[in-house]
Amino acid sequence: SVPGGGLRDGSLVKFKVGEGGLVFDETGVPTSADLVYEGVASQKRQSADALTKIVFQYNARREPITIGEILGAVQRQSSS
Repeated sequence: SVPGGGLRDGSLVKFKVGEGGLVFDETGVPTSADLVYEGVASQKRQSADALTKIVFQYNARREPITIGEILGAVQRQSSS
């Protein structure tokens, strides 16, 4: 299939973190990421995505996680 095929304004797309991972500057600010396009997301995800954002924000404000925890999760996902 053609990368980006079927994309329309407002389409949700899926990416994964590639082998290059995430890159941070000396202060710990993310500067780039090796993102791999996986395709157009299911249209069913549009309504679920709003709920995901709400739950993420709720958890982030009450139990913040560190960048190390995020990187660990990405590494575990990459190795499975």
